[in-house]
Amino acid sequence: MKKINSDVIVIGSGAAGLLTSIYLAKRGKKVIILTKGYGATAMSSGCFDILGFVKNKVLESFRDGFNELPDSHPYLIVSNGDISKLSNLMNQAINKIDDISSFLIGNIETNRNVITFTGTVKTTALIQKCMEGAIIEHGKQYLLLGFKGIYDYNPRLQARLLKTSAKIFGYNDIRIDAIRINLEITIPSIHYLNSILKQEKYKRLLIMKLEKIVNDYSPDAILIPAIFDDISRIKSLQEHAPIYETPSPPPYRAGIRLVNFLWRLARKHNVSVMHIDDLKGDIKGKEVIKLVAIKNDKEIEISSQKYILATGDLIGGGLKIVLNRDLLKKELVDTVFNLRVAKLDKNIFNSDLFGQHELNKIGFKINELMQPINERGAPILSNLHVVGSVIGGYDYNSEKSGLGVTLATSYKLHEELAKVI
Repeated sequence: MKKINSDVIVIGSGAAGLLTSIYLAKRGKKVIILTKGYGATAMSSGCFDILGFVKNKVLESFRDGFNELPDSHPYLIVSNGDISKLSNLMNQAINKIDDISSFLIGNIETNRNVITFTGTVKTTALIQKCMEGAIIEHGKQYLLLGFKGIYDYNPRLQARLLKTSAKIFGYNDIRIDAIRINLEITIPSIHYLNSILKQEKYKRLLIMKLEKIVNDYSPDAILIPAIFDDISRIKSLQEHAPIYETPSPPPYRAGIRLVNFLWRLARKHNVSVMHIDDLKGDIKGKEVIKLVAIKNDKEIEISSQKYILATGDLIGGGLKIVLNRDLLKKELVDTVFNLRVAKLDKNIFNSDLFGQHELNKIGFKINELMQPINERGAPILSNLHVVGSVIGGYDYNSEKSGLGVTLATSYKLHEELAKVI
């Protein structure tokens, strides 16, 4: 059996796994990422939500809701309840990401309300630079752009929804219009435009149409979904018109762009990556002894000083629901070590599916060292740590805090591990 050793093994290649790996590699640590795919970050809007809502209140800054967070919240644990420590931690975390200013705009301290591709308004902190024009500002005119013959994106419908959403957020003085242009091509989906517009013929035609829109409507921003695989593509269009993308989930490309940006940084700092088919942990007493990975039907033994779970929640595949040993009650366990995370009461499945669903809050309880702990507060395994959405105690969906918690826990853990490795 092939054997591999490293200072740190990171399991998972979403934002949590990649950021932790990058931070540690920049401190000279040998890091290997084990991954089965892209990670759940690829399914995100590509924005860094820090804390947008608490108890259904829209926040202008995470500071406005910090004191109302529960004691179990990762923000309180990594900062020991000190808002200044949390601010410093997250600002350091952002500043340590190479070339971040070329990709993101915004800051940790200030939330922005941003138009999404569905016609809703998203409260977030840092957005991709190609989305800057989607930030709502009083008195501005926004034009949602669609394409004739392409029916999976309807700008007129989104404009109607946006008018309602904008009023809810207090933007009664903005103008919202919609238009469809003809690119003289028949394609089944708007997603094909990413490839079509690589052809100079269609790019020139789009530029001509955009210049006419500017002349006829004079919009402050022309908005489209996140269809481009590289933000440089839309930068070239912005030389001719104020065109911007909106935060958009898959199959749009904003989340994938963020993951690819982090992948490039990981490679730059010599983080090793191993794509695997399956993975199981070998535990002895209170310690992880090794991992056994399966790749191409062959076993690989992997050992390390420290192991980091960055595998995500139920959506990311890091957690799963199983029946307990008596086959009577359901439990939530992790998918690598089969550690029990929580017992699941049957009433949990009656929670509001579209609101603050209790399942969103369930994950590992942690201490200040990012170790998963049991009911007594003791570490479950001495050399295992967790980051990102595999941690519980908060609802990233209703709070809009997903990548903020990822940022804080990843940076906090790297600081702690750098002291002992």
